Amino acid sequence: MRKLIKVPILLVGFTAMNLSAGELSGQIHQRGDATRTVSLKQAIEIALQDNPSLLAARHDLQAASWGVKKSYLDLLPKVDVDFDYTRLDEATVRRANVFVPVGRELIRQFAPDQDLNDIRPGAWEDNYGTTITVVQPIYNGGARWASVSLAQAVEMGSRYSLEERKQDVILDTKKAYFNVLKAQEMVALMREALQSTREHLESARKMLKAGMRSRADVLRWEVKLAGDEG
Repeated sequence: MRKLIKVPILLVGFTAMNLSAGELSGQIHQRGDATRTVSLKQAIEIALQDNPSLLAARHDLQAASWGVKKSYLDLLPKVDVDFDYTRLDEATVRRANVFVPVGRELIRQFAPDQDLNDIRPGAWEDNYGTTITVVQPIYNGGARWASVSLAQAVEMGSRYSLEERKQDVILDTKKAYFNVLKAQEMVALMREALQSTREHLESARKMLKAGMRSRADVLRWEVKLAGDEG
């Protein structure tokens, strides 16, 4: 049979924070004016969603998974691209290119069919450079593959830790839930016992007036009622 209990709205939040059953029961008495019906399944679902330590374990697993991906990326070649720019002053450019007019004049005279643009300047004012470096270790004693294995082990450990924490949260939630349920049933039994005592007292008083009971009988039920109400 599916169990439903009325619990304070704040109960779900306290369950998610993994408070003890005693603290949960205490909140019921303090906030009994703001309640809603929550099934055991709903309580577990909310606890699994909001538990801080469980959220931290999920983040740890996510970080470990990224660690595995990074370890595989470390096996790939490393590519570095550098860009540089240099600007020369006019005097330097002029000295570096002093041969250009002479070279082109010689071409016109002795090799008219040759393209004058074959004589290129020795320097420009604006100079751009690009350097691409590719590094691929051939053998490093298996260190990189060892890093992959270590990252995978860390990920597996994080996964087991998350599952273990999940089961702990489920168990704690069930304990808290059934402790609350037990407390509510005890309250119901106490109310029934209190009502029964009141009825017996009322009956004893009536029978005392009719001369069928002694004052001691009435006093005994009055004492019991005081104890039940206390």
